[in-house]
Amino acid sequence: MDLYFAGGVGTITGAATLLSVGTEKILVDCGLSLDPRERHLVCAMPPCPPAEITAIFLTNASIDNSGCIPHLVKRGFRGKVFCSPLTLKLCEIHLLDHARALEEDFQHLKAQGETTPEPIYSQSDVGEALKLFRAVPFFESFEITPGIECTISYGGYLPGASQAIFNISGRQIMFSGNLGRELDPVMLTSSHPSDLDYLIVNSTLGSRQHSEGDEEVRLARLIWRTISRKGQLLIPIFNVGRLRALLYRLYCLKSSGKIPNISIFHDSPYSIRKYEIFSEMPHDLRITSEQIKSTCELTTQIETYEDSIRLMRCKKPKIILAGNARLVHGRAVRHFENLATDPANTVAFVEHQPQGSRGSSLLKGFLEMQVFKKPIHVKAEIINLEELTPYADSAETVRWMKGFYRPPLMTFLTHGESPAREHLQAKISNELKWRTYIPKPFERVSL
Repeated sequence: MDLYFAGGVGTITGAATLLSVGTEKILVDCGLSLDPRERHLVCAMPPCPPAEITAIFLTNASIDNSGCIPHLVKRGFRGKVFCSPLTLKLCEIHLLDHARALEEDFQHLKAQGETTPEPIYSQSDVGEALKLFRAVPFFESFEITPGIECTISYGGYLPGASQAIFNISGRQIMFSGNLGRELDPVMLTSSHPSDLDYLIVNSTLGSRQHSEGDEEVRLARLIWRTISRKGQLLIPIFNVGRLRALLYRLYCLKSSGKIPNISIFHDSPYSIRKYEIFSEMPHDLRITSEQIKSTCELTTQIETYEDSIRLMRCKKPKIILAGNARLVHGRAVRHFENLATDPANTVAFVEHQPQGSRGSSLLKGFLEMQVFKKPIHVKAEIINLEELTPYADSAETVRWMKGFYRPPLMTFLTHGESPAREHLQAKISNELKWRTYIPKPFERVSL
């Protein structure tokens, strides 16, 4: 039995780990990875032909974890894709949304006379991939293949996110997925397993500690400051689950009179379907059905490309929520191109920005960049609101580990950049005295 670290090593994108047991191969997550040189997304490919993969298990529905599945299906994968029921529903939206965004970007560049590669997959490819998905319930063991069983528990990162424990001949191997915040106002807390042999844990914010200040105060001040300049606020946002948390905070601010009655637009090809899914989430969230309904009524949904263009032409003060959260592709990039050169406007990042992303460069003060192959000078205010991020910090991760019945034989730190991985490794060693290992990209480790 061995692990092959195909993706999500030394980076927070492109999660993909291949668990091999004899001739059986199970791919845990199958995400798209950011190419920092070209600032586009590429597939994290396993070391074997896709047709040889027995099954895929998804810890959550984000494109970082699921975005390569349609490509693998195009290349010959025909196994089942296991995930929680809500992750399946979200993948139906995220993958179609992503494919549509890729197609829109391709047509946008083509209309400008630029030569650009075809999208890696289409909406019809996503449809074929979704036929392979199978929903499995939380806390109930299911068989992936004879001799390999799996049980999933709450991940806490976004609705439907899960941890996976594989039981293989009596040995327990756990993939933590993205751990969520302890005191997230919307999400349920991550589950604690009782007994493990091996742990593969994400180290995304391994060198960070969340501030204890009031995140909503900073968000409210930012909104007032932008409006006072008669500007527009762009918040690049990732997915349904994190959109829900942000909308809930905006709802609390609006309902308490802490921000003005400003228009909020959610610009996404499948925004209406996303809001329908919200109504199906009460059992996965801390907030009530009534609060979910109120947050859904907070925004105006923009679905068509034509309506998105009309929204860009409107110069009135407003808040725009659009993907991709890292300004790699999608409608957020076009809104950024439209707003970035005006100092009245603001771009606020609420997700962790990986090295090499456009968001990371902006937060480091690099204001000269190319957008759709055209140079621009950024004059808009750039703000980091990472305290709104869904990821657990180093202290929260270690406290989660303290809930284990006994230390695993080995803990592997993945899905993190340097120095986050090394910092978390040192913290685990100092506080827990556990054995840890930081795998290298494309490394194979025998268990």
